Amino acid sequence: MLERMSSAAEKVDQRRIRGRATRDQILDAAREVLRAGGYGGATMRAVADAAGVRLSLVHYHFGGKRRLFAGLLEHENEQLLVRQRGLFAGGEALAEKGPRGGRTSSPSPAPSSPAKGRRLPPKW
Repeated sequence: MLERMSSAAEKVDQRRIRGRATRDQILDAAREVLRAGGYGGATMRAVADAAGVRLSLVHYHFGGKRRLFAGLLEHENEQLLVRQRGLFAGGEALAEKGPRGGRTSSPSPAPSSPAKGRRLPPKW
């Protein structure tokens, strides 16, 4: 009897793991679809096709387009916060932790604003 119960619990855990993996796969595809066609050009079906899943799974996990892209923004914000926490943790200077850590020369200044008519791409 105890064996059956642990087996059932294991199956539930595996379903949760697969569900989370599917959700992440959909979010990755949504990011690419959004990047390629913008919000207006992104459809739930395009996201499902890009993720390689059934459309019903996208609806199951997110309900609709608005909630899908809200979930994508939330996911991206979580990743940004993890990176920022890593930068601010510990005693080293931020300059030592960045991608150019330990660089002796100062980086070139960033342009003050983009050229007229040009839009900078979003940084996901």
